[in-house]
Amino acid sequence: MCNAIAHAFDMPPEVVFRAAGLLPPVTNSEEIIRMTLHEMGFMSDEDRLDMLEYARLRRRMAEERANLV
Repeated sequence: MCNAIAHAFDMPPEVVFRAAGLLPPVTNSEEIIRMTLHEMGFMSDEDRLDMLEYARLRRRMAEERANLV
């Protein structure tokens, strides 16, 4: 049933299983990573590479901001 609910709402099954109390909770950061990976599974390889480049850019920007403080 959880798999069917996840499919109907286009969500990773783990999210529904956690909401039902069938899997242990994860941190918000872990959940965001899992949801991002789920969405990337529907993308072309080119779009996935774009997302990787964007993630690296955002990390560099965060590192630069941290170095300014």
